[in-house]
Amino acid sequence: MRRVRVSIDTLILRGFPPESRHAVAAALRRELSRVLAGPGAAERLSQRGDTPRLRAGRIEMSPGADAERVGTRAGARIGQLLLDRSPKTPS
Repeated sequence: MRRVRVSIDTLILRGFPPESRHAVAAALRRELSRVLAGPGAAERLSQRGDTPRLRAGRIEMSPGADAERVGTRAGARIGQLLLDRSPKTPS
């Protein structure tokens, strides 16, 4: 079994009350774990190598989206970017 370590230093959440941050983080963690545990993920991450910095950019949400949905969408986006086969230039 391979281990993957992902550290997220900054996650900016505009329009959410501070008390929602834990729910967003928990949903993000669950989704990212799910994506990175998928078939072929370890091989794709190995091909990619270290990724010292990754910017997910804006994740558009509909008004009134709850913390669970925001965290899940953010985790899916980050996972998608990490598993992309083309090398990324750190930004």
